[in-house]
Amino acid sequence: TANGGSTSSDGGDGELGSDAEGVWSPDIEQAFQEALAIYPPCGRRKIILSDEGKMYGRNELIARYIKLRTGKVRTRKQVSSHIQVLARKKAREIQGKIKVWTLDQAAKDKVMAG
Repeated sequence: TANGGSTSSDGGDGELGSDAEGVWSPDIEQAFQEALAIYPPCGRRKIILSDEGKMYGRNELIARYIKLRTGKVRTRKQVSSHIQVLARKKAREIQGKIKVWTLDQAAKDKVMAG
């Protein structure tokens, strides 16, 4: 496809375009991070009841929080995509650290053996 090889219907990560900065600008990212801390993953219980008795999923609550804090609208799907992107990034960092640790360990083993 035109946006760098992604084939999913919503344009992949939702972050690959030139507007990636605009979608998650520093103020929105700040509100997003605050919301992640306020609404931890709820495991099997995917739905949270508000005071009015309306049901919300976590991503919807995060999107609402971003709107309250910044006045900018982000959909629950944009929130979901952003969470996935950050999770993948974190996973890659962890894999990188494991590789480095494994190499370090191999070097130490050689020193000890030799």
